[in-house]
Amino acid sequence: MTFEEACRGVNKAYEIRVLDTCKSCQGSKCAPGHKPTRCKQCNGTGMESIQTGPFFMRTTCRACYGM
Repeated sequence: MTFEEACRGVNKAYEIRVLDTCKSCQGSKCAPGHKPTRCKQCNGTGMESIQTGPFFMRTTCRACYGM
């Protein structure tokens, strides 16, 4: 769909792939027989606070990369 089509309106058919849950891990991203653990750096939040001088910056965890 072009920008002009989006602005003016158009009817189009699209085929969309539906993502399904992995049958092996059930979406936990762990190998069968293992359980997910919390990251010790960010406590499972995926984010960490870094102090740079008087400022605090929130960024993606460097240990687990937000996963």
